[in-house]
Amino acid sequence: MGFNKRYINQEGLIDHYSRRGFLGLEEYFGKTDAFICEDEISSEVINILLSEKEHTSKWNEISEVVSSALIDNMSSKK
Repeated sequence: MGFNKRYINQEGLIDHYSRRGFLGLEEYFGKTDAFICEDEISSEVINILLSEKEHTSKWNEISEVVSSALIDNMSSKK
């Protein structure tokens, strides 16, 4: 039995979310034992994911955070 850790970063969150939405993020997180957050956005998303909030509320909040990051990312590339 192994210990599964996943490095999470803003680029990965945006990539998976923009391709498949919630399902993409669930696949990205997978069956992880430990998350290693590489930036502030990913840390915020993991904190929401691990919170005691109701499932729908969690995913709505995560969607808002990742969507905002995507918009900011696109704006800075112009």
